[in-house]
Amino acid sequence: MDRYDVSPAGDKKRGLAIIMTNDFHGTLSDLPFVWEDGIMLWKMFELLDFNVIWHANHSAREMVNSLKEDVKSTNDVGKLLACCVSSHGQQSVVLGQDKAALWIKRMVDTLASEDTEISRKLMAFQEDTSGRKIKFDVTQDFSRIAKHADVLLGFAAYQGTVSVGIYKKGSYYINELTKYLPAHTTEDIHVVLAAVCKRVQSIVFDGCTTEAQLPMVFSTLTKMLTFSKY
Repeated sequence: MDRYDVSPAGDKKRGLAIIMTNDFHGTLSDLPFVWEDGIMLWKMFELLDFNVIWHANHSAREMVNSLKEDVKSTNDVGKLLACCVSSHGQQSVVLGQDKAALWIKRMVDTLASEDTEISRKLMAFQEDTSGRKIKFDVTQDFSRIAKHADVLLGFAAYQGTVSVGIYKKGSYYINELTKYLPAHTTEDIHVVLAAVCKRVQSIVFDGCTTEAQLPMVFSTLTKMLTFSKY
């Protein structure tokens, strides 16, 4: 199978990683563990030879504006663009610190802008719902994303399930992702995410015997994507 060439070249990094965390401090929907998510993601992306930008506690408008500015600055950072969001989510959207909704489709459109010279896009979204049900209709909401070649979306929770995190330890999904991916850089990203999904599904949550956390992946990638320095 053909392989994407995303290996670092000389002093140039593999790509740009954008991290966005919203902790909703001072509200009933407080997410204190997202700081640990951000730290784990930062360390992982540095190990994978990315330049990293971290945006914390942005409103929905600030989130999309930051993405626009980041995309403008990506001409010389490499071939891969990654965006990870740890925040509350609802159907097909993530929430800003102001609890306003930002459509995931709009984020994809912004990151896949023709203004950037980056040819590969990788997006991994962590959406925590703190007990609320979320619903994703992949066919309805994400089929339009297919016009952008080489897009990968990873969600911490599938429809009817919730994403869980622990104070000072981070979310289970990000924890498993950041431990597994750096140790399996020679494996295709789809194989890696399948293993992460399996590990997350196997976790037994305190006080919960009827539900498991079910991550979800949506991909239009046409080749293997690995992070090894081949």
